[in-house]
Amino acid sequence: MTAKALALTLKKEAKVDLVFFGKEALDDGAAQVPQLVAAHLGTPCATVVCGIEYSGSTLKCKREIEGGSFEMIELSAPAVIAGSKGLNDPRYATLPNIMKAKKKEVRAVKLADIGVSAADQRVKMKNFQLPAAKQAGKKIEGDAGAQAHALATALHNEAKVV
Repeated sequence: MTAKALALTLKKEAKVDLVFFGKEALDDGAAQVPQLVAAHLGTPCATVVCGIEYSGSTLKCKREIEGGSFEMIELSAPAVIAGSKGLNDPRYATLPNIMKAKKKEVRAVKLADIGVSAADQRVKMKNFQLPAAKQAGKKIEGDAGAQAHALATALHNEAKVV
């Protein structure tokens, strides 16, 4: 649903040559939204990108692959890029730009207005619970010999692992 909503909004807003995403979401780490947006838009997608060379409508992307290696792929704009750490050096906002940003309008868009319905939500989250409380740790006092003996006794008698 997230990918469809983003793709439909991008289609309605304007002609977009490049759409940048992070590598993966912080909440579930699924790393699927960039690829799904690209599929909805019908554009190529490059993931785990750590370097880009842009020439006209051609993109040369340096991607991380397994084993600590890299590969170069070439695609044409419009495209979706899922950037990895190290893709760019962050720019920090200056005070004047922060003040300008506060004055910008943030437009709320209803899902129904862009063609997304509740039926598009395929994953439903429910029944979240906090984990059971853990027992407090135990501190063993004394010299190293006494600590080792007390630990071995606790592992045998209390934890029943030895």
